[in-house]
Amino acid sequence: MRLPLEWMREFVAVPDDAPAVAARLAACGFEVASIEGGVIDFEITANRPDCLSVYGLAREAATAFDLDLKPAPPGEDRPGPPGVLVSIGDPGCPRYAAAVADVKIGPSPAWLADRLIAAGIRPINNVVDVTNYVMIETGHPMHAFDLAKLVGPEIHVRRARSAPVGMRIAQGLLAALCLLLGVLPTGFLGLIDGVPRELLGTGLPRATAEGWLWLTPISPQVASYSAPLVVLVLVAMTGLVLWVVRRGGVQRVRRRDAWDCGFGPPSTRMQYTATAFAQPIRRVFGPLFHIEESVVQREDGSLRHQLQVSDRAWGLFYLPVVHAVEGAARRVVRLQSGNVRVYLGWTLATLLVLLWITA
Repeated sequence: MRLPLEWMREFVAVPDDAPAVAARLAACGFEVASIEGGVIDFEITANRPDCLSVYGLAREAATAFDLDLKPAPPGEDRPGPPGVLVSIGDPGCPRYAAAVADVKIGPSPAWLADRLIAAGIRPINNVVDVTNYVMIETGHPMHAFDLAKLVGPEIHVRRARSAPVGMRIAQGLLAALCLLLGVLPTGFLGLIDGVPRELLGTGLPRATAEGWLWLTPISPQVASYSAPLVVLVLVAMTGLVLWVVRRGGVQRVRRRDAWDCGFGPPSTRMQYTATAFAQPIRRVFGPLFHIEESVVQREDGSLRHQLQVSDRAWGLFYLPVVHAVEGAARRVVRLQSGNVRVYLGWTLATLLVLLWITA
């Protein structure tokens, strides 16, 4: 997220010193990638989408510097655009705002284009640049439509769905033709051989000289390619992988909404926590530590995650030495706390050993 400092100062009166602002926000957990004059490039993590805007970072800067934050410019309360119907078909979108304006496409003002360039976006025209400007400033995406090209005219807001059957059939037909041309290129080359003969006076006799199975664009000695054999190898490898997967018992299929990557909707258990931060570190350095994890269900039904991490090197190298030293210390204490007969016995044994050595 490239943050022009001059743009942020419209909402909070931070010092006009980019390194000082970067250092203060870095102490709040925002990694600074670079500083170019009055522009600070922050690495915003996925758990802070509220900071992917100028106003979002201005709110964090106001907290860090203990300054007042100016409210975002309020929108005008207008009735719905005349002649345009807006319908929302999914509860995940509680509100959709639309407006109609008579605009002539042209270049943007210099001040707006300069701010977009500082934020890392190339100016295109006044309509597109306004949508990008509002998105960078407030974090809310905008879209511009041509009213004459809207069906109805109506804007219907819904979740993405799979393409209709007719569109999928058309795409499948094109994919099948591409696959057929890739598997059997020699037949296609025979069909278009007349074109280079008419234009260049020569065709492609070498490409199909070895028959339909082999494609030889230069010569059989230099280069040759058999698309059908490659397809057979890929099919055999795919079948082998499917067989291995089925033998492993991986047969469960998760069905989710389109464009959802197979995952369910977000929940509170998916938020970034200290455990989520430490888990990759534990996985990487797992061989060096002895990790015991368990989930215990309490009487009220809540879950408690327990984690115990111990050092393997301590148990392998240091703990035996500690036990040996403690054992030796216990024996010395036993000697020191004995009676007179034990002392006389050890004295006699010591004299006998000395006499045996000196003899």
